[in-house]
Amino acid sequence: MNEVAVMGGNRMTSVEELMRILVVANMLHEQQQIGLLMNHIAESEKNHAAVMQELADIKEQLNELLSRTESSPDISKNKRVFTNLAEQAEKGLKAQGEKLQDTKQELNQKAQHVVQNFKDTGVKALNGVCNFLGIQEKLIAMRDQARSSERDMKNAAEKLNAVEMELSEAASHLGNAGRIVSGREKSVSEERAESQNEKKGPALFRMFRNHFQKRQNTYAQRVEKLNGAIEKCRTLEQKASVLSKLSENKEKVAAKEKDAEGNRLALTSEHKRDENIR
Repeated sequence: MNEVAVMGGNRMTSVEELMRILVVANMLHEQQQIGLLMNHIAESEKNHAAVMQELADIKEQLNELLSRTESSPDISKNKRVFTNLAEQAEKGLKAQGEKLQDTKQELNQKAQHVVQNFKDTGVKALNGVCNFLGIQEKLIAMRDQARSSERDMKNAAEKLNAVEMELSEAASHLGNAGRIVSGREKSVSEERAESQNEKKGPALFRMFRNHFQKRQNTYAQRVEKLNGAIEKCRTLEQKASVLSKLSENKEKVAAKEKDAEGNRLALTSEHKRDENIR
């Protein structure tokens, strides 16, 4: 069995120990459910780290574009628009990371509880282990979070398009108004500056737009994968339930047969005792 892999060397030792116990106890369906969740947690952590790095790169490029000496006055005065986009994205990512860590911590603590109960009381402590750990609920919560993030990225891209159009129109109207009032044509330096600004403005928007669209696609894929994991988890839970019922029935049959054999032996012994008395 592969060890539970998590980012940053933060191994979940109690979950690992519980999974080994389930394998030895021949509760493979339960072990597979936990493994399914852990694989998606590890994938979520990997994706989260990648997005954080991508966002850090975007912030670096943003600062570089906005700090150039030939920066457009219109772009500079709207610098807050772009920094807000980066800050909001970073805030959302941090919240996702914290929620993921909370999920891991809760799962490991519950696994530790089950492991201790197993050591104290034996195999019966493993009954309903996946329900106790909340495997399906955690997968569903992760799916819903990915779905919400997908919508957020779509909304962010739409807002970005609206901002780009508004800033472009405002800058154009302002420049035209100034020239009309002064009654002059564009100077060579103004034309050169506008050309440079036209390149810089779209570069900023393109950078953020690509980020939002890429993340939207990533979250959409996560939703699809998690939907599949939820269905697989339900199937495994049903199989585990069937096996558990079969095991219970066998135990009941064995207990009845034992009682019947005990009664038979008791009657035989009593019969022999009566014969001896005669």
